[in-house]
Amino acid sequence: MPEQAAHSLSDAHHAAVRRFIAAAFGWLFLRYSLSFAAAWAFVWGVAVLALRVATAADRAALLWGACGLLAAVALAATLAWRRRPKREAVCALLDQTNRCGGLLMSTFEQPASAWTQRVPTLAMPKLRWNGWRTWSATAAATAFVVGAFLVPDSFASLTATRPLDIRDDVAQL
Repeated sequence: MPEQAAHSLSDAHHAAVRRFIAAAFGWLFLRYSLSFAAAWAFVWGVAVLALRVATAADRAALLWGACGLLAAVALAATLAWRRRPKREAVCALLDQTNRCGGLLMSTFEQPASAWTQRVPTLAMPKLRWNGWRTWSATAAATAFVVGAFLVPDSFASLTATRPLDIRDDVAQL
């Protein structure tokens, strides 16, 4: 019976490590998603303005840029997955944070050990991210791309309504 309790205790520790890795992945994914979405929104806004001025493109035709946001999120997921913390590093962090003295690390090597009964219940360290700059950049980029779509056609279509032909003015002079 003690062996079964020790094994379930080890399972609880494994679950705690998995929860911490999942939380770290979530924060990384949010951070990278916002950063890549902001970068894409600025690029998309510039492209919208340039195409509307140069070719008098229709606004609806420029909504293709929203597909770039999907690519930004996919890239963020890939990068967050690659940079998530490894199991061994998280185990060492939880061992140190909970002052287990290496007992938690040993539960991953010997799950049925008698020492696993001495490993305390794990308190998860809080993950924090000071992301106000990233949120601000994402909000500014979103406002920029929305503003690029809202620019009136009279300002955006210089080529169609106001040609730079001054031959009539030169002839009058």
